[in-house]
Amino acid sequence: MDQSLQNLPWLEFVHEVAADLSDGKLVFPTSFDITIKLRELLRSETAGIDEITQAISADPLLAARLIQVANSAAFASAGGSTSNIRAAVVRLGLEQVRNLAMAVAMAQLVTYRQMVPYRTLGQKLLQHSRWVAGCSVILARAHSTIDAGSAYFAGLIHDIGVFYLLFRLSHHTEFGMDTSELHALLREWHGQIGHAVLATLGVPEIFQDAVAEHEAIRPIHGLAQLPDLVFVANLLSESEPAGRSPLGRDTAVGGGVTVDRLEAYRASVVGARGEIESLSRAFA
Repeated sequence: MDQSLQNLPWLEFVHEVAADLSDGKLVFPTSFDITIKLRELLRSETAGIDEITQAISADPLLAARLIQVANSAAFASAGGSTSNIRAAVVRLGLEQVRNLAMAVAMAQLVTYRQMVPYRTLGQKLLQHSRWVAGCSVILARAHSTIDAGSAYFAGLIHDIGVFYLLFRLSHHTEFGMDTSELHALLREWHGQIGHAVLATLGVPEIFQDAVAEHEAIRPIHGLAQLPDLVFVANLLSESEPAGRSPLGRDTAVGGGVTVDRLEAYRASVVGARGEIESLSRAFA
């Protein structure tokens, strides 16, 4: 444990959060919970396009962003502009809609009224998360059989534990807003808390594992497993200023770990920088 966290109220706070999660108590803005439920609906093999359209229509911000992305340069060529939610869902495809829903939910969380003290940190974390998501897509396509949609989602939510901790901290005015102790707390606990958040939300276990292990020191012998792919994407993002985490990294990460074919992975990510930037903008 980081020495700066000992004998401080931080530990009591973390234990409170962990206890709530173990009891199934998840404290998030309603919009975030709705988005997670929408994602599960989008994963259902029995949900029809009209049911999905109705669910999206219940969230005005998501509906507006869906139309905006569908009419963007990347997708408008598929049939001109549209203002119809159902048509936008069909144009983008369910995987893109799933990822957009999560991107919108995370952006909503950062701009939530009570998150004002942590907004700057949250915006930087969002940028980092989008970059890791883009790197995950590139690595999945070039070096893995993992589908790009799952890779993007895992990369996007890999720091969900940080966002959750910040949201809970926004209810505790007694803590410092941007201190070395805060950063140490977030670095040390975000993996475990993120895993617990996703478990409580019922997100598939493979994504829980990816979140829990994205900074766990271990040898990486390939990218067949989603947690290893996200680990490498997160590692490589630190070489790019636009993708660097504002929390920094433990010095052991990237130094004491062995990643086979790391330079080949790096070359793929560097060569696709423009696509990663485009993905980051599309889901911003």
